Amino acid sequence: MPEFGRVSIIDASSFDPAAAYVAVKKPLLGDFAPYIFRTHDFGKTWTRITTGLPATDYVHSVREDPTRRGMLYAGTQHGFYVSLDDGNRWQPLKTNLPDTQVSDIWVDANDLAIATHGRGFYVLDNVNPLRQYAAAASATDAYLFKPADATRFG
Repeated sequence: MPEFGRVSIIDASSFDPAAAYVAVKKPLLGDFAPYIFRTHDFGKTWTRITTGLPATDYVHSVREDPTRRGMLYAGTQHGFYVSLDDGNRWQPLKTNLPDTQVSDIWVDANDLAIATHGRGFYVLDNVNPLRQYAAAASATDAYLFKPADATRFG
């Protein structure tokens, strides 16, 4: 891990007691690079996991999905990203989100809420299709996702 910087968030894994994720930012030191680290050995060693994030888009928050192991969310100075492989590769998840700072992320059941700076918050309802997404879904012309349980009111 870097010697200097501000630790924004430490997120312990819901699946592995030895795993955690850390977001570190250093813009006050003139370093705008993204810094996200993970450990799988109770913090003995840390691996930087920023492949796919822009070189000058520093990170404010990182969270693990509480339902799908290895699925991570990251909030940066200019947007929101998702990783489906424990942080090895990040992809932008814009869905009409403007270029804005994402300060924090919270996953509650099937909904994803992000806090932004100066614009309030956004909620992405029902992230189940994203949780189900895998290489098999992108390799075919058509793929059916399992729908959420329906609730019927009388």
